[in-house]
Parts: sequence; C-alpha cells; structure tokens
Amino acid sequence: MPLNALRAFEAVGRYLSFTAGAQALTVTQSAMSRHVSSLEDLIGKPLFERSASGLKLTPAGEVLLPVVSKCLDRMEQTLNVVRNQDMESRPLRVHIPPSLLYQTALPLIHGFRREHPEIRIDVSTSNVCGAPPGNLDMMIVFDRPNVGDMVTDLLWMVRVAPLCSPPRGNSTRASRWKTSSIPPISCT
Repeated sequence: MPLNALRAFEAVGRYLSFTAGAQALTVTQSAMSRHVSSLEDLIGKPLFERSASGLKLTPAGEVLLPVVSKCLDRMEQTLNVVRNQDMESRPLRVHIPPSLLYQTALPLIHGFRREHPEIRIDVSTSNVCGAPPGNLDMMIVFDRPNVGDMVTDLLWMVRVAPLCSPPRGNSTRASRWKTSSIPPISCT
C-alpha cells in the first residue's frame, strides 16, 4: 500500500492545492505531485482535474478522499492510543484464520516476539466468515472489503471449492457441481 502517496493525495484533496498540501506535510510541491501521480498510475484513473483556476476532485477522487481521510485518522488515533497506553497492562489481541496462522503467521509472530519481548500478543483463531465475536485489536477474516467503523482492506482473493474422493466425484450427483461458478471469497 503506497502510504506516502495516500497521505499526499489526502492533503492535496483537503486543501485542493498542491502547495498547501505540501506545506501541511512539510515536503516539496514536486514530491506531492509525484506521489499523487504515482497513485493515479496505480489505480489507473485521474484523481484531480487540473486547470488554470485550480484543482477539482474527479468522481474517482471524490470516492477515494473520504475513505483515505477516515483511514489516516483511524491510524493516527490508534497510534496515539498505543503510544499513550501502558503496553504491560494489556496484550495485543489478534485474530487470524487457522490456515493462515499455521502456514504463514506463526513464524512472523515468533520473530516479532523475539524483537519485541515487551509486547504481549494473544492470538485467537476460528473458521468463521466475517468478524469473530470479542474485543480484538487486529484481525484477518474472510469477508468482503467495506468502509465502516472497522478499516478493511482486501489482502487476496480465495477461491473455495468442494473436495471429495474420486469415486464420489465421478458420481452423477457430483457432476452437477461446477466449481467455476463458485464466487471467490475475499480475505480482509
């Protein structure tokens, strides 16, 4: 995720000015222009209409700006909470689906614990779609990306298909299943 490009886009969109956005982030105007341009290249659409009278958000920019603003605000709030809270008082609560936990996340968690032994981590796992019940700090879940109280991003698409033994798979009943018609599940 191009965080600097998103920060630049948000500042320029807030002020509708590359100069004012650059001043707000204490960077050069050319750096802001490069970041916004790289974000436009990444999504394949212009975010601003540039004219002699100034800047105006395009329809794509109007959709993206409130989401980016909200996400940046949430990240800042969370960083302030983490910075100001006593990390010894409560562990970081993380939920990860079992398949990802055992295949990928455990080595990462062990490495993180070696580098940051002062941060306690409680990991939970379950085979549920959507957010599991409970008070969690971070989670990876099978669900569709959306904008709401929780900040969600698409990590990758997962295609789920039924599996069975060869004799069962060759039966007439099984031939009615067409796995290509099963929609992929989003992992957010």
